[in-house]
Amino acid sequence: MVYLSNYPLGRLIQFQMEEYLEGRDFATEIDRMFALGRITPKHWMLQAIGEELSVRPLIEATERAAARVR
Repeated sequence: MVYLSNYPLGRLIQFQMEEYLEGRDFATEIDRMFALGRITPKHWMLQAIGEELSVRPLIEATERAAARVR
């Protein structure tokens, strides 16, 4: 995907992007996201996926995974 995984914030961005892209047309969404250009990460996330950068999606995914193994 995007070269983000070697940076701590990049891992959060990548996770949120992957969750957002699930079930959507990948090519269309990536073209739209990349067309946003060079803006701050906060503004990019808001325009790209409609949410601010947050650990909340990662925590929620962890909770769902933990619930499946109980």
